[in-house]
Amino acid sequence: MTDLIRFLHVLAMASWLAVSLWLASDARAALALGPDAVRSYVRRGRLAVRLDQAAAVLTILTGAGLLHFIKVWPNLRHGLWLGIVLAVVRAGLVGALVSPALRRMGAALEAGQQPAELQPLAARLALGSRLGQVAWVGALAGMIFRS
Repeated sequence: MTDLIRFLHVLAMASWLAVSLWLASDARAALALGPDAVRSYVRRGRLAVRLDQAAAVLTILTGAGLLHFIKVWPNLRHGLWLGIVLAVVRAGLVGALVSPALRRMGAALEAGQQPAELQPLAARLALGSRLGQVAWVGALAGMIFRS
């Protein structure tokens, strides 16, 4: 059972990284291509955020399942604590920066703003996305390396 949960945890964690890895770079490209490209980007981005959130929940739940089955709770090594904290930070960054920026980009475009005017929102989205990826790598390091 532990091997299955560990496999699902690694699969969920990899999905969590992969599902939104493209958001930051594609924002700039979409803005350069015009309103239709931005609309398409916002639609794809919203789907990516929903998948990101689902992968986050699955990663955290399978991680909790692993802690239960290997019977280490609450005596976790420091790296695991770091990984848990960074996983929560990663999930929070999507909710606090990425998702609102996507919503605002879509609303601003529908309100008639030009794609070039959306650059500050794209920069905010990119910041949240990149910080989230750094948190993800930190969480992975915390889970793997012994302290």
